[in-house]
Amino acid sequence: MRLLMIGSDTAAVQGIQGAFCNTLKGFHKYFERIDIICPFVRKPLNPVLFGNVYFHPLPKGKVLSPFFVLRQGLIVCRDRKPDLIAIHSYGMQLMSWGALLLARKLGCPFAVEVHHIEGIPKIAESMDILRRWSAWLFLRMVSDEAKAYRVVNKELPIILVKWGIPPEKIKVVYAVYLDRTIFHPLPEKKQYDIIFVGRLVPNKGLPILITAFKYLKREIPKIKLHIIGRGPLEGWLTKNIKGVDGIEHTHFLSSLQDIAKAYNQAKVVVCASYAEGGPRYVVEAMSCGLPVVSTPVGLMKEVVRDGETGFLLKDWSPKEIAEKIALLLTDEDLYKKCSENAQIVAAQFDYDLTITAYAMFYRKLLEQP
Repeated sequence: MRLLMIGSDTAAVQGIQGAFCNTLKGFHKYFERIDIICPFVRKPLNPVLFGNVYFHPLPKGKVLSPFFVLRQGLIVCRDRKPDLIAIHSYGMQLMSWGALLLARKLGCPFAVEVHHIEGIPKIAESMDILRRWSAWLFLRMVSDEAKAYRVVNKELPIILVKWGIPPEKIKVVYAVYLDRTIFHPLPEKKQYDIIFVGRLVPNKGLPILITAFKYLKREIPKIKLHIIGRGPLEGWLTKNIKGVDGIEHTHFLSSLQDIAKAYNQAKVVVCASYAEGGPRYVVEAMSCGLPVVSTPVGLMKEVVRDGETGFLLKDWSPKEIAEKIALLLTDEDLYKKCSENAQIVAAQFDYDLTITAYAMFYRKLLEQP
């Protein structure tokens, strides 16, 4: 089976051994060939991975992405069209529209992946309103043509059904592929009280996190926060943590082993996001024994159980985040219980099980009439 993916991830083609590369490590074995059309990359280092995964970055220019996807796709499929096209629906849907044009031109079946929808459940910035309407328009427009919609948590089917997507076309296939030989408790010294890992973008709720940390400083003066990530808000972060004692920012960790070590050096993992599919980093941290404090987004609604694996917040209140973190850090029995339960809950996302489910989702689609 030959699979063509139209997606947003550029880390793997840049030589970054991150989450997507780790996904492909097991996923590629189920297919004869995988071609991936991705956004523009200045210096692609790994155009071919694992012998049968080929990356095709687009030229520079986001506005022309629909045309670029169509043109690049026709070149890639010149000798043989794919058996299936997987379209990652995200952002302003520019690549998604190009993928639709390509599927129609080739007469090829396609499925749509929805990992999260900007602005749901909460808007992080004004552009989220436009992105949300763009998602609604695209997902509705292709509802008759798409063979299926892959979603990554149980929150998304409710949204898509309200948008008029046939429920029988929607399938929850989780996107957390947890290598527990890497993500597990390690005998590391606890250097930080709180950890956050992710791209520094508006939907991650960094202002909420920093405000919550300042509340905590009043109660626990020596508290420490480790932020790992880079992105558009790096400048904002540098400016807003200047003079705030106890916050350390690491721009990048080069391997999953380094990230697992960082989790094990912290006590509590925090998610302050406005919208999420996962996030994956929280489940990785849980597997390392970290209790969670999270806003009510994405997969967190399924894995965070109050007083059992941590605390799921009712809203996006920095004060409530601070109160729940303080409770975990000061109640040893509660912390121990949540740490142990977090590992048990994270185990359901075992790498082999979830990768196999993902690959078989696509293979079985072609068996359907």
